[in-house]
Parts: sequence; structure tokens; C-alpha cells
Amino acid sequence: MIIGYLSLLLGCNTDTTDEEKNYDGQNFSINCEGLQEHFVTTPTQSVDYWTGYWECFQESNGCQGESCSWSNDDLPEYVISGDCSATTTCTIDGQEIQECTSIEETGYVSFDCSTDGSISITANGLPDHDVENYSVAGILPPLLGSAVTNTRYELTTEPIYNADSDVFESGGGTLAVAVNSVSVFNQFTGIGTIAVTDETVDDCGGHPANGTYHYHAFPICGELVDNRKGNVGNHSGLTGMSLDGFPIFGPYGYDSALDSSSDVVRMKSCYAQKECDDETDSNCYTFDEEGYGNGDCHLDKCNGRITAVPENYQDALGTEIYAYYMTVDSAENPAFPYLPYCYRGNVESGSSNGGSPSGGPPDGGQSGGPPPIPLR
Repeated sequence: MIIGYLSLLLGCNTDTTDEEKNYDGQNFSINCEGLQEHFVTTPTQSVDYWTGYWECFQESNGCQGESCSWSNDDLPEYVISGDCSATTTCTIDGQEIQECTSIEETGYVSFDCSTDGSISITANGLPDHDVENYSVAGILPPLLGSAVTNTRYELTTEPIYNADSDVFESGGGTLAVAVNSVSVFNQFTGIGTIAVTDETVDDCGGHPANGTYHYHAFPICGELVDNRKGNVGNHSGLTGMSLDGFPIFGPYGYDSALDSSSDVVRMKSCYAQKECDDETDSNCYTFDEEGYGNGDCHLDKCNGRITAVPENYQDALGTEIYAYYMTVDSAENPAFPYLPYCYRGNVESGSSNGGSPSGGPPDGGQSGGPPPIPLR
């Protein structure tokens, strides 16, 4: 069961559309074996882990977390270029710290399709790309340190579309698992601000909370950007699965949702920043109901839609399904609301082994909450 799920939601003021009414209560079908073929199931040999450099940086500069800042001119070339082999060590409290180390056999998941109606995904928890190099950020996050978690997610093979869905309003921990095993968190920090605009991420677009490395938007390294992003004319690939059982695609989809012969274009969110100038406040973003109805933008209040499925994913998802999209702007920077903004499906039936959103840290640090229960 989902613990504290209702506390993460607020009523949405938009009216129910004809599409939502027509599909309300409909089951879709996911093929577990077919889905497995679209996840990364072969471990990445090694990734560079840079936490040690920033621990040494804090020690040598007498600063902690967000009080640490720099320009790239202040950093050694090997950090900017990501050359782990050139790093050195420092000593903190008598302990020698390696600035960069390698984590082996990471960035993958394993599947268990043996239970009817269930998709069991065990995620390694760390990505297929370098971790925690903050060189381009200019500032450190309040938390450092990401760990392998070996977390199991239980998803349903028959997600149910619900017309009555409420948008998230606060930090919620894991809402999805990416194909490369990384947790996907919702839009918010632990203090209710928008994470993408109010937090520091590493050079690949991720960061940790309580040891859990995660994304709040489409990442810019590894399998997802190399082979799943898509572009105009090329439908995005699968980036992950929401805990409600529905898929998440990258930022490009069919201009006419149910017509796979229509042009492939960048998916435009129907949210716009109109109410105020604070880009860290979700109340400053308004859903354009009229624009959505007129087709001026593509995605519903949950940042998804019923869509035709690209042919190469029909073995897993069928010919038509509800799907979320990870949105970017015309410059391909993350665009609000970035990723799923509601659960269209029933998370209670979609995740039976944890995975529930839960509140962020009370001290107002990075958005947190535990991921699904780690395997022992």
C-alpha cells in the first residue's frame, strides 16, 4: 500500500476532458518479457564516482554544501574534463580520501516475469554514467554520497487509467524507475519548491538524497540521452516506468497523438509560467486548459496522454497506451513540469513492495524520502 500518498496530492482545478472521460477506468496491457528488452540489463563495466573530490574541496576551502562555490577557472583541468585517472588524494580526520574512484558493475536492472499480472524490476540504483561531478554547477548541493541500493519495484501488467487525478504538491521520493536503474523523483524539494530550479545537480543532471541518486528531469548523460532522447522526426525511446505501471518517454512524440504517421515533434507541456516570476514556485505555473483542448500544446495535467505506440515498443506496450513524457523547451533545457505530474494509474496496485512517495527531509534539504525497500 502507498503510505502517505494522499498527503502528496492537491486538487487540480482543470476540468475533466473528453479524452479523460472516454478512457476513465480503462485497463491497458504491458508485456513483462517485452518490456525487459527495453531496459538496460547488462551492467556498465565502471563509472567514475567524484564525491571524494568535493569532500576534499570542502575540507581545503573551509566550506560546506551550498556555501562552497567556484568558477571553472578555479578547478583543475582533470575535474572539468572528468579524467578520474589524474586525480589525487587528500586527508580528512586522518583518513586518506581518493578524489575519484570507480564503481564497477552498475547502471542496470534485472526482471522477474514469473508472477502473473506483475512486473518485478530490481534496480542497481546507480547510473551508467559518471556520478557526482559538480564542476559545471558552480556550487555544491547540501548532500553528497550516492550508494548502490538493489531496490525491487513491483509494477502491474494492467495499469488502469483514471480521469480523476490530482497533481503532486510536495517532495515525494521515487515516482518511477529509469531504464538505467536510477530513481526518478517528483518535481519538488523537501520544502515544496521546484527541484530543477532550486537545487544543484551534477554534470549529468542527477544528485543524491539520503544516498539515493536520482533525477528530477531528463538527464544529459548515458543511455537515456545517447539512445532514448529522440529528436524531430524520431520518436523518443522509453526512459522508465512510473510506479503506477505506465511508461515514460523522452521529449519527442507524435504531433497527433493517436496517429503514428503524423510528424514527430517536441512535446509541449500545457503549463506556462504566468502567475508570477518565481520559477521555484509551482503556483506560478498555470495549466492552459484552452490550449490543451485546441491542440496548441500536447500534454495533459499529468504531463502525459493516450498515444499510439512506436512500432519498436509495441511488443511491450501494445499499439496504444497512456504515456508520460519528460519535457524540454526549444533549447532542450528541462521544461516544467519535466516528468509525470500526477499518477494516472493506481499506485496501490502498481507497487506492492514500497516505492511510495514520502515526504522530504524536515530541514528543507534536498527532496528525499526513501525509495522502495532495498533488498537485503
